[in-house]
Amino acid sequence: MCPSVRRPVTHEERSARVFRALLALYPAAFRDEYRRELTLVFIDRYRDAASPWDRARLFLDALVGILAEAPKEHYRMILQDLRYAWRALRQHALMTTTIVVTLGLGIGANTAMFSLLNAVVLRTLPVPDADHLFVVRAGFPLASGNRFSGPMLERLRQGAPDGVGIAAMSRVARVYARNADGREIEPAALQLVSPDYFRVLGVTPVRGRALPGDEDGALAASPVAVVSHAYWRRRFAGAPDVVGRTLVINGTGFTIVGVGPQGFSGVWLESPVDAWVPLTMQGAVKYSQNYSADGADFSRGWVSQERIWWLEVIARSRPEQTAETTAALNASVQGVANDARLTLEPFAQGFSLFRQRFEAPLYALIAMAALVLLIACANVANLLLARAAGRERDIAVRMALGAGRGRLLQQLLAESALLVLMAGAAALLFARWAGDLLVRTATASATGPAPFAAAVDMRVLGFTAAVAFASVVLFGLVPAWRQTRLDLVGALKAGARGASGSSRTRPARFLVMLQVALSLVLVTGTGLLVRSFQNLLDIELGFERGHLLSVSIDPRLSGAAAKDMPGLHQRLLDAATAVPGVSSASLAMCGIQGGCRSRETGLNIEGYQARPDEQVAFTVNVVSPGYFSTVGLRLVAGRALNDGDLANTPTVAVVNKTLATKYFADGQAIGRRFGQTARNVEIVGIVDDARLLNVKEPAVPSVFFSLAQRQVSARSLDVRTKGDPAPLAAAVRRAIVEAAPTLPIEGITTMEERVRVSLSQERLIMFLTSAFGALALGLAGFGLFGVLSYAVARRTSEFGIRMALGASRSHVVWTVVRDALWLVLYGFLMGVPFVLLGGDLVSSLFFGVSPHDWATLLAATVTLLGVGTLCSMLPALRASRVDPIVALRQE
Repeated sequence: MCPSVRRPVTHEERSARVFRALLALYPAAFRDEYRRELTLVFIDRYRDAASPWDRARLFLDALVGILAEAPKEHYRMILQDLRYAWRALRQHALMTTTIVVTLGLGIGANTAMFSLLNAVVLRTLPVPDADHLFVVRAGFPLASGNRFSGPMLERLRQGAPDGVGIAAMSRVARVYARNADGREIEPAALQLVSPDYFRVLGVTPVRGRALPGDEDGALAASPVAVVSHAYWRRRFAGAPDVVGRTLVINGTGFTIVGVGPQGFSGVWLESPVDAWVPLTMQGAVKYSQNYSADGADFSRGWVSQERIWWLEVIARSRPEQTAETTAALNASVQGVANDARLTLEPFAQGFSLFRQRFEAPLYALIAMAALVLLIACANVANLLLARAAGRERDIAVRMALGAGRGRLLQQLLAESALLVLMAGAAALLFARWAGDLLVRTATASATGPAPFAAAVDMRVLGFTAAVAFASVVLFGLVPAWRQTRLDLVGALKAGARGASGSSRTRPARFLVMLQVALSLVLVTGTGLLVRSFQNLLDIELGFERGHLLSVSIDPRLSGAAAKDMPGLHQRLLDAATAVPGVSSASLAMCGIQGGCRSRETGLNIEGYQARPDEQVAFTVNVVSPGYFSTVGLRLVAGRALNDGDLANTPTVAVVNKTLATKYFADGQAIGRRFGQTARNVEIVGIVDDARLLNVKEPAVPSVFFSLAQRQVSARSLDVRTKGDPAPLAAAVRRAIVEAAPTLPIEGITTMEERVRVSLSQERLIMFLTSAFGALALGLAGFGLFGVLSYAVARRTSEFGIRMALGASRSHVVWTVVRDALWLVLYGFLMGVPFVLLGGDLVSSLFFGVSPHDWATLLAATVTLLGVGTLCSMLPALRASRVDPIVALRQE
């Protein structure tokens, strides 16, 4: 047998192959219409080619032409598909509106939650190279609570390697400011910073300059200030001559030397800064918050004192040099503490206590919003499947006339894409409105500007686009795929009613079961969070919050000298108690539920031996006599502080039960002593535990000193009334103004209102989860109603035959209701594992309730069964009213 000999491929054949490959790049419709013309043109040009180089150029020209023409054809086809889709959607306006609203709610909920996540967790500081910023962390004795002293800042700055910047700042303080030529005083947010603060952050003022000394980092003592761009626009109406004006802050005049860039309001997320002043102005602005002290002299400035820790320190260093920077900084402090260690932590996002508390709940809320979107997509898919049944004949005719399946899929997906575009636009509008509302609710800032904005930026737009694309895939692909998989003969014979049989409803029934499963997760989670929030409301706080009015004041800003402060305190107490309806009044350094966490560390307690690694610390409050009876703290042993506890008498204190039982084995703290250097404080009383700091936070070791023995500024005036305290707020305010006309009143609220505000985040979480749960129930019920209505329409002849053979109307009703209950039961079985898993993941959000609380799961199940029964009644009654004769004639 002779071996076969391959005939060599001619240039014409090779060219034809290449041309066919190039032609395949065209859209199918364009290729089918112009194949003959393109082939003839190519063959003619090829024949005229005189050399291989001409043929190669011919191939390149053809490739460029096809690649240039193909996108144009695709673009024209897409426009044609969108026009066709728009006409089809307009013909079914009610269904289109329902789908757009359903998807808009699902996508809008996700977009709104993501915009809040973006503002709180994902967004970095608006400064150049934010990933080069680090915060310096250390423990005692280098720092106390990660706060550094002024001399320690100088050591760090001098020991930093070349090219590494070190800056420091205080916490943001609330002050009162006014223009030098005006009388209007308004609250403002102030931060004390080192002169190199702006240089380290990479921030350049848009007007004027930064603080003096910025070139070498030296601490300047000039009374100058840099105001934020937002404060410049709000307070000075954007005046171009703002540089050089005087801003009076807490009674001290500061010359404005610069205006910060737009969008930059400091490094604290929830505390935007209005003005920055040098650290050396601490005494001038009367700053005295968020500090730890040991043997300090408060008559002098804080910057030069080694034993006052009050500064947060940040560094700018290239990420690859952090190890070198850390080693250099540690070397610079070895003389202070040989065993101490400094660390650098990323600071690209800045500081935020709100982020620490709200990050975990925020992720849980986003997961719930995603479940709502899945339910909405399942609902829309059911609607499109129901609509597909009425379009089977139309699709079958088009396929019989030669329309390809891919072309039909493209047209059907164009309808889904158009629906998502409309829903996405509505979702963005909703998210823009809801973002500000969520921020205000979460931060309890009902009035004034929100501390930060949940803006719709490019990241949010990208997320919305991704969610919209995923929605098209989730709800559009399955109906489109089923619509193009038709038995042409059966579809054409079935006419407008479409193919019969239960197989057409199986995907819709599965989607309903999926909706029920996801709804079970949301409804159960909602029930657990509602019960958790109710537990917070019902918890025993340890003090009597009823009939209690709380006034936030700051006597340091009244202009009174330190020696005159006791007299001012007494005038305030006398004025408040003189108001009709007031039974008692007291003063305190830290108000209840006010966020004050004054602590003393390094204490030495009689009879208690601390571990080597233990730092004994108490929460400290300084109060006036009568404080415990005014706020309703029960005395359990010993005596309360009284008028006999004066500055010239031995120092005494009252402690709570937690301190007594933790540091004294027998719990008998009366007569015991403690102190920092010497045990010079005697415990004279024990009060019951109370949740004074936060509703969710149990009592911590706390000690109460006498205001007469510790001359500090009282920041809270507590007033107990005989009746409802709210109507007396105005009278108490007038009495304070008459007693101290120059004393600023920062706020006056009832204790019930203050507790309510302290639970603003928990209330927001409960509200959102309740909204998600209600929306999920509504969508699941709507989906169940739609599937049952479609099934009843399909089974009209079946119900007619049954009733003709003697079936009662109640039997027909029960048949439909039973189908609905089976769907709910199957959905319940699908959802239980997700409920158990999800409860473990978000258990930190619950208070006083188990994440596997079976009573809540049972209540959610009963709710779903009730919704299923309710939504099935109308289709069931419609089925029971079928006329057997009419049904049989239609068949």
